[in-house]
Amino acid sequence: ISYSAIIDSCARQGNAAEAHSWFKRMVSANFKPDLVAFTSLLRSCATAGDLDGAVRFLFMALNACLAPDVVCYNTIIDGCARKRDLYQAEHWFSEIVRTGLTPDNVSCNS
Repeated sequence: ISYSAIIDSCARQGNAAEAHSWFKRMVSANFKPDLVAFTSLLRSCATAGDLDGAVRFLFMALNACLAPDVVCYNTIIDGCARKRDLYQAEHWFSEIVRTGLTPDNVSCNS
């Protein structure tokens, strides 16, 4: 089992603290987080209403030379929708287009 799979499992169960703990273990063990790990951490933050944390992990992925995909952006848009923050949702939707990705059905229905 990989660190990313454990992080994803924790995030899907709504356990953001445990997901973050496993991320720290992963980095401490000198493993490079992949996009799955970052997307899972985005989800854990966004679901918990921590949009700043979700955005922080998006930028961490970018700093790790990983190209966030539409799923990453959709996750943040969903978090914005949960907080009823239309302005931020529109901003992140425009980021999908700006980065050259194509919005999908989830992007348009979050």
